[in-house]
Amino acid sequence: MTQTLPLRGDYVLSVIIQGRPPLPPGQNISANHRVVSPGYFQALGIPLLKGRLLSETDAEKSPMVAVVDEAFVKRHFPNEDPIGRGLDIGNGTDGFYEIVGVVGDVHHEGLDAEASATMYIPYKQDIFSGMSMLVRTSGSPESYTNTVRQVVREIDGTLPAYSITTLETVLDESVAQRRFSMLLLGLFALVALFLAAVGLYGVVAYTVSQRTQEIGVRMAIGAQRGDVLRMVLGGGMKLAALGTVIGIAAALTLASYIASLLYGVTAFDPPSYFVTAGVLLAVAAFACLVPARRAMAVDPLVALRQE
Repeated sequence: MTQTLPLRGDYVLSVIIQGRPPLPPGQNISANHRVVSPGYFQALGIPLLKGRLLSETDAEKSPMVAVVDEAFVKRHFPNEDPIGRGLDIGNGTDGFYEIVGVVGDVHHEGLDAEASATMYIPYKQDIFSGMSMLVRTSGSPESYTNTVRQVVREIDGTLPAYSITTLETVLDESVAQRRFSMLLLGLFALVALFLAAVGLYGVVAYTVSQRTQEIGVRMAIGAQRGDVLRMVLGGGMKLAALGTVIGIAAALTLASYIASLLYGVTAFDPPSYFVTAGVLLAVAAFACLVPARRAMAVDPLVALRQE
């Protein structure tokens, strides 16, 4: 159980570290605050890195304890062992929670956000009126909905089990807006690619029609079909290569504006630019191939007769 699910907001409280001098006003340190049951870490697969996890013995009358994540240690104990240190959380009236363990990081605010410093408190030592229960299943999560409701009803018939969903759905909801934005950008990019291919095809086809007589003369004096193919295809690909260079320069200039929409890749990711340029040039080559093959089929006698 937890009072706040991952990817559904944060709950930040100020922290005072035992043994350190008080900070000036306005410079207090803070961290994400998670009230959880002992099985929370196993349910989400959060690894234990040092010390111990919370247990059922960490009850209301037991010594107050806390587990912190790796981000908390890197930020507040970069060169110290945090185990055994005390944390005064919130308003500073509850006393110190002893750090008994360090666990792996969780991206509570979103997949695109850096893991923030987080402290986990036993749910029996910091009571919340509302909690969310997480269930780890061995099969399809949706098939356990009725089972979860029944178990909750057996524990306390007055507790309603509502808003039952999968963690995958929670993850999808957290990236839904960004995914929609990227879908629109992708559709616009496909339309732009199609228009660029049609435009390039039109330009090359028009050029070939204007040079029909020239091509006929070249073939009449010994030019081979392969020479004509290279001439037409090469002219179109020069335009495509020039456009690709201009496009990459513009993309590098505007990359910072779309950086907030990217995850797992930087705005200046070389493989992305190489792949994009390769796709554009491949589409351009295909668009040039049809008029180039048409130019290869020009009959020198017909072309000269038109001249």
